Amino acid sequence: MTIFNMLIMLTVTGESLFMVYKWNNSAPARSYIVSAVLILVNIVSGTVNQWGSIPFFDRYGKYIAASVVILTVLHLIQALLKDSHRVSKYVSSSSVYEALDGLTLGVCFADSDGRIVLCNNRMRIIAKQLTGDHPQLMENILSAISSPPETVVSLPENSLEFQDGKIYQFRLSQITVEGEPCRQQLMAQEVTELHNMYRQLDRENEKLKQTNRRLNEMYNRMTDDIREKESLELKVYIHDTMGRSLLTIRNIINNDAETDMKLQSLKRVVSVLFDNRPALRGTMYEVKEAAAKMGVKVNVKGYIPAGAYFSELIAAAARECITNCIRHAKGNEVTVEITDMGRLYRIVITNNGTKPEHEISEGSGLSSLRRRVVAEGGEMHVFHEPEFSLTLIFPRKGKPQND
Repeated sequence: MTIFNMLIMLTVTGESLFMVYKWNNSAPARSYIVSAVLILVNIVSGTVNQWGSIPFFDRYGKYIAASVVILTVLHLIQALLKDSHRVSKYVSSSSVYEALDGLTLGVCFADSDGRIVLCNNRMRIIAKQLTGDHPQLMENILSAISSPPETVVSLPENSLEFQDGKIYQFRLSQITVEGEPCRQQLMAQEVTELHNMYRQLDRENEKLKQTNRRLNEMYNRMTDDIREKESLELKVYIHDTMGRSLLTIRNIINNDAETDMKLQSLKRVVSVLFDNRPALRGTMYEVKEAAAKMGVKVNVKGYIPAGAYFSELIAAAARECITNCIRHAKGNEVTVEITDMGRLYRIVITNNGTKPEHEISEGSGLSSLRRRVVAEGGEMHVFHEPEFSLTLIFPRKGKPQND
């Protein structure tokens, strides 16, 4: 066997195998013609070259055989490249499986009888978590979705939350051909981020509801606070003026001097029973002036910052303590000590009267004062030993001067 005959045999074998390859890949029928012609030409060329009985082929047979071999090899190379490109675009069953497994959602198809015919890898994992097995019927998966195991949490909108924290939403649909249902399609879409966003939104909404409730409560309390403030001012004023009236009456009894002036003073202080009560400005100057008329000296140690929100409350507390000093302690001197402690102010009010023998029982005056102090964010403490003292504590609003 000559080398040409060997090459021809190889090219014929190559073209034959290529025809089988095209057959397996469903190549069009016209693509077989060229291969068949080349196979026939190679066989004839090899036969004639082997016989050597024709003068023309005796002289040029080798060249013809070499040309046929080269032509066949070039055809094989070109056809293989072209057909491989065609096959890459051809949708085969394996390419369908590969495409489905690459999806980020679970997909499952069943025939009209409910038998699963196609299921991607994601859906197989989900079905395994739901049923503990690889189900063969669509009904098995649907039953597990409606009644999931204990490790899976059922959520609204046909969603399930698995142990790994992932949440899938399931949708079942029918695939129809010419109006007739032929396939069932079950899809499992991961909605973990969407559900987490909804949960965060619900938490924020709950916070807003709580804030709105607190705002409503604050608005409702504002009316009560205003009413309480007016009530406190009236009570303090009555308490103060009644104390002065009692002291004036006592002075009139003990001393007839300046009786007319004292009667005029008494007339002014009892005007509280009528509707001509003067407005209270709530200043320490006013407190000291009123106390002096009742024979009580007020000593102020420290100072009240200009525009302090608690200045009126200090004045109201001083009035209450002055009246109680006259009525209960029988004293004639009240001391108001104001201390700046950096982040807060402390106000201590004492008197020089008789020390209490037991705990102080808060009447309407002290109780009203306490509610006003607490409403402004402060604290109020009443002590009976070692001596009577009323302590108010107010936080500084704004940056403290001394840290």
